[in-house]
Amino acid sequence: MMCAVLKHYMPMLGGDFHDTIPPPGPVVVPSIPHFVAANLVIGPWGALTGKSQPDVISAATGITLLRTTDIGPLVPHISAPHYLLPVLLLGSASKSEFGATSVMTANGPVAVCVASVVNFNLNCHGTPVPPLPTGVVIGMTTHFTGFTLGDFLAGVLCMVMDSAVQYGLNRIMGSDRATRVLNWVQGPIVRAICPGARSMTTALFAHGMNPTAVNSLANAVPMLAGLLVGGPIGWDIATIPTGNDPTTPMGAATNAVTEYLNDPAVHEFANGEPEPVGDFGSPTEGGGGAGDGGGGDGTMMA
Repeated sequence: MMCAVLKHYMPMLGGDFHDTIPPPGPVVVPSIPHFVAANLVIGPWGALTGKSQPDVISAATGITLLRTTDIGPLVPHISAPHYLLPVLLLGSASKSEFGATSVMTANGPVAVCVASVVNFNLNCHGTPVPPLPTGVVIGMTTHFTGFTLGDFLAGVLCMVMDSAVQYGLNRIMGSDRATRVLNWVQGPIVRAICPGARSMTTALFAHGMNPTAVNSLANAVPMLAGLLVGGPIGWDIATIPTGNDPTTPMGAATNAVTEYLNDPAVHEFANGEPEPVGDFGSPTEGGGGAGDGGGGDGTMMA
């Protein structure tokens, strides 16, 4: 199957569900849909959460992105105004989990659209809901490459693990015990800094009147931890432990799935290496150039 390679300019459109506290509060309205939209790389923070390989040469415009690239924070969320919106923007994320091992770069496989020219990114959601693939990416490009069943299952494995780990961290940080600890730590601090504040959000955070507000703030802890080791959607399974390192349990599992299902000897799957359908550049010595690892094999340009 030929699939579009993800580029930095491609749009992501989707919907996330988050709890809200609409004015005047403090009543919580759970699981309100938010329309989200952004390019796959936005702002200077894209260099921290995104994964790209600028030296991949292709006739198609745009920077080639790699598997597990993440849009990162400040993804616009459009809904009725509410007090938790700034927290949601800070913790927003949208991760591309699918890649094609037929085009390997020095930093891993290129990211692709799982459904030819459409991809489903793993998007952030509220504490009660794990991250879900609700971000639709439109693959507007002429840069295509082969995508096998092994690549698909490896991407699904990474997506499930990323979602499960982040959901577990959110549940831990959103527990009653964690809420009490956060109230005990931050309540006096906020009251000391703003003793005369009458802002609804300040009052909620300072006095712990609303568990949802406190839980949303608590989610910044796993979000920031994930940012340091992968992306704000959570612990990047492809990085911690690395999904490309066969010496780690996660890497061994991912590689085993990919290699077995891509093995030409496994006739019941009959995937093998994607048939070369074009070449758009002369590889440099050592494998540089378009489609590293294959000298352009398995990659199509139009």
